[in-house]
Amino acid sequence: MMAKSHPTIYSIPVQRAFADALAAGLIARYADGALGLAQGLIVLPSNRARSAVQAAFVRAGGTGLLMPRLAVIGDADLDESVALALDPIDESDAIPPAIDALKRRLMLAAERFNEDASAKGKWIPYAQELELLPTPRADAGSVARFLYQTRGLDKARIGEYIGKGPVDKYPFNAEVLE
Repeated sequence: MMAKSHPTIYSIPVQRAFADALAAGLIARYADGALGLAQGLIVLPSNRARSAVQAAFVRAGGTGLLMPRLAVIGDADLDESVALALDPIDESDAIPPAIDALKRRLMLAAERFNEDASAKGKWIPYAQELELLPTPRADAGSVARFLYQTRGLDKARIGEYIGKGPVDKYPFNAEVLE
């Protein structure tokens, strides 16, 4: 909940008091650090639920603790406080914008090529899977275009790949070179 960048979902058995079980469980799991609970966010359906959870934290807190943020998102009389509660505490962890899908696939293929640019061409089926090379069989022209146009490919690896060989043993690599 606190160190992860994605939400964590918990299940509380139906026979337990929800607010008390939630508070006790979160305190047991996250209150070990100085700001453990304070870095969390609990989204609740109503002001009544927020009051119950807040009271449960007070009861379970003992000598005192920094509570997580409690955001109410289900009441009809919402105001700007919900938006403030859902804003991140630290803007330094801002989520970067998504990259273009094609650019992402090209980056993945370049990474795979740089890892294994052997003459066996294990990277070729991967590039085909990413729909960057034709299937079922990539021709020498499409592989040559891929090697020439894709950014991020290791130039030494390209040289190793297309220069592999005697021509009679590696005809495809020689064809790509042409």
